[in-house]
Amino acid sequence: MTSPDSAAVVLRVRDLTVRLGQVAVLDHVSFEVRRRDYVGIVGPNGAGKTTLLRAVLGLVPIECGSIELGADPSSGRRLRIGYLPQSFALPLARFPASVREIVETAQPEADASSSAVQAAIETVGLAALEHRPVGMLSGGERQRLLLARALAAEPELLVMDEPTTALDPAFREQFYHLLDEWNTQRGTTMLLVTHDTATIGAHARRLLYLDRTVVFYGTFEEFCASEAMRTQFGAPHQHLICHQHGVGAGFEAGAGP
Repeated sequence: MTSPDSAAVVLRVRDLTVRLGQVAVLDHVSFEVRRRDYVGIVGPNGAGKTTLLRAVLGLVPIECGSIELGADPSSGRRLRIGYLPQSFALPLARFPASVREIVETAQPEADASSSAVQAAIETVGLAALEHRPVGMLSGGERQRLLLARALAAEPELLVMDEPTTALDPAFREQFYHLLDEWNTQRGTTMLLVTHDTATIGAHARRLLYLDRTVVFYGTFEEFCASEAMRTQFGAPHQHLICHQHGVGAGFEAGAGP
């Protein structure tokens, strides 16, 4: 039996439509995310993946529908949300702040020696650079900085948009293992947009395939057994994801679900 805590809905999206000009970037999107879920959001370019995350965070206006974010079941307070965007919007070359100072902005009321801030910096491997000006960081180091800031907020819901784009291959694998740990050991709920469908299949528990509307939403077992998804997604691509996730036993080219 599923416990009430694990079954609690963290995010409920209903009939969501978002327009940019005359174009419906999101068209009647509906899905739910429960506590401790780890959802990989995939789809083609222009599918509305980034817009979906920005709508969830209240950063873009919606035309119709609703977005409901859950609350802590014991206290009723709003859930803490961490956000890892695609890139750093600040003009870093001229921004007068160090790595530590940027991470500290995740907890503006905390003491400068906050253990959460220090732990986040160490977790992403930036301890040796914590006093370096952010303008002197490489692209991969900046992405680690953004991750450290998101983790320092001690989020209950972590929202990530293409977080591995600038990471070197060695840290990319560490990054995914770190997310696995936060999801399984700390119970952090995850939403992660990615083009790396094969890799996310080995980590996330659920797949949301978006193409302006929800084409598929379910577990990877359901995805691998879906003839409709095989038609929509293509058998070779479906097989690749299933193989990486360790689900596709008996699923070979031309085999039935």
